[in-house]
Amino acid sequence: MKARAEKAKHKAMYPLYHFRPVHKKKQGVADNTIPPNEDPVNKRKEKQPTTDEDERRCDAVAQLLLEGKKGEEEPRSGTRAPSGYGDRLPRV
Repeated sequence: MKARAEKAKHKAMYPLYHFRPVHKKKQGVADNTIPPNEDPVNKRKEKQPTTDEDERRCDAVAQLLLEGKKGEEEPRSGTRAPSGYGDRLPRV
């Protein structure tokens, strides 16, 4: 009951008052003092460039998929990647 009385008193004293919260921007981001790679808002990992070996391996896997092979089947060449190095990807 006391809170309602205080609210009515405040409304009588300040009839045009409306609560409008203001959010501060993160310090340093607005004035560009934080480098972009250290900005916590724009944290992104940079992609590692693909190597020729990666491209060849992807091409070989794509070809196997086009031939109808599945992950558990062995490729026609009979070669396997070392154990623990993916599921039976062919070495190229």
